[in-house]
Amino acid sequence: MKTYRSAISPVLSIILGIFWAGLMLMDILSGDGSGIIVLAALAIFYLYLYLSTTYIIDANILHVRCSFLIKERIEIGGITRITAARDFLAGPAFSFDRLFIRYGKDRSIAISPRDRASFLNDLKAINPLITIDAGKPG
Repeated sequence: MKTYRSAISPVLSIILGIFWAGLMLMDILSGDGSGIIVLAALAIFYLYLYLSTTYIIDANILHVRCSFLIKERIEIGGITRITAARDFLAGPAFSFDRLFIRYGKDRSIAISPRDRASFLNDLKAINPLITIDAGKPG
């Protein structure tokens, strides 16, 4: 069993940091200050989501987990294609540099493992039939 953590985009971190800081500043300047607790709780929840997002290769199963929100179990033998993409679609990925895994009958999921090369090598070792187009997305 091998566990991969999600990569995190510095750009995404900066955007979210500015967003939360701006909201907190607006709350403070409004004189109320009551929203800071809610905003801090949301920031802590986001950090929890990041820390709990993992991609686990266990025998011939890929487990994609993001806290209690996402728990996917993907048969590695059923993965047909992995493609690099750079987008903003929702998924258990904290980086804009994502891998789209296509599996089963017309299913896909976007992920962003920190050690992409090792992750792809491990999947390919289990299922050599996977088509991989995971260079830097255009």
